[in-house]
Amino acid sequence: MPHGKDNFRELVLANSSTKLVFGGNTPDENKWWELEFGKHREWQWNDSYDTKKGEYDPKLSGIKWGWKEYFQADKLSKMKFKECAYKIRNAKGKALIGGGKTDFLESKYKEKQDDKSFNFYKFTSGIHDDTKKPHEPSIDISKKDSFIDDSDDDFDPIQNNTSDGNFFMNSKNGISFDLKKKE
Repeated sequence: MPHGKDNFRELVLANSSTKLVFGGNTPDENKWWELEFGKHREWQWNDSYDTKKGEYDPKLSGIKWGWKEYFQADKLSKMKFKECAYKIRNAKGKALIGGGKTDFLESKYKEKQDDKSFNFYKFTSGIHDDTKKPHEPSIDISKKDSFIDDSDDDFDPIQNNTSDGNFFMNSKNGISFDLKKKE
């Protein structure tokens, strides 16, 4: 098995579900792509041209249901500018292979697009009455004078309501709740 740079193309492309190739490859690469795209079945036949009549002979010979490459290496090497060949997998995992044409994006797609906002309040059925914009802060941090942790007016952010809790000690390492005991 080839290592390093020799194995890079096979490793990356073999594990890609979408493959796209443009012309301008080396002959070795075109042969590789021909094998990668594979073959499909189609009817094949031979027809002959009658030069005396100046038309094709109506009788066909060598008719068979045979295999043909999707893209021959020679066809891949002669692709024009903005032409491509692709191999993708659909949702069921079947390979779809074909040729296509590409083009540059129009300038209107490069312009800055306006943001859109939607009001879903009418769909909430009164579950959520807050109609604030999603980017508005829910608290006003400008009213907080000091952010120092050891100030006198600072309190513990985690507070527990233990007024209705009955505790008992079940070990010297921790406290647990006795949910079965009622008083």
